[in-house]
Amino acid sequence: MEIQSLKLLLTDADLEAFLTKSPPTDEPIEDLQARFSPDGVVVSGRYPTPFFAVNFETTWQLIAAGPEVRAKLVNVRVLGLPGNVLSGALMKMIRDAVEGRAGVRVDGETVVVHVAEAARPLGVEVLVDFTAVRLSIGAAVIEVGSSAQ
Repeated sequence: MEIQSLKLLLTDADLEAFLTKSPPTDEPIEDLQARFSPDGVVVSGRYPTPFFAVNFETTWQLIAAGPEVRAKLVNVRVLGLPGNVLSGALMKMIRDAVEGRAGVRVDGETVVVHVAEAARPLGVEVLVDFTAVRLSIGAAVIEVGSSAQ
């Protein structure tokens, strides 16, 4: 059996359910939220510090890349101001968090998920060829199929 093409619709509600089921374990982020926009996946929340909680918002561009889905950090805002100088520290935190996880790596300012490798430890064998990610307000459509189509 072979799936030759597939379109997966994800909504903001799906992102919320994912965050509820799989919250970050190592970092004490408060009010963590994610939503789809035409520019990417917007992730926001508050990071507690000894003095006060720091509001942040990041935007991640999703890229279909054959067997991988890539999330490239394209914007960082901290306390409502551009925070791109903090992107290196953010990517280091993410790199440390995914270290040792099958199929997930950080390459510069991009989180790369090789879906087949990530699914294998879960007992799932899957071969995919991601061909497109289409974003809109509140939703994303991820297309999988033969790149020769």
